[in-house]
Amino acid sequence: MNFNNVNASAIANIYFDGKVISHSLRKDSGARITLGLIYPGGLSF
Repeated sequence: MNFNNVNASAIANIYFDGKVISHSLRKDSGARITLGLIYPGGLSF
C-alpha cells in the first residue's frame, strides 16, 4: 500500500508491553490515518 503526501510522526503509541503498536499519519488534506501492528498472543481489549 502506498500513501502519497503523508506526514508520519516518529512517536509510536505502544500498548500491552509492546505487543500492540500504532502510528498516526496525516495527509496533506488533514485526514488522519492510523497504521498499527498487533503481534500474536492472547490480548483482551
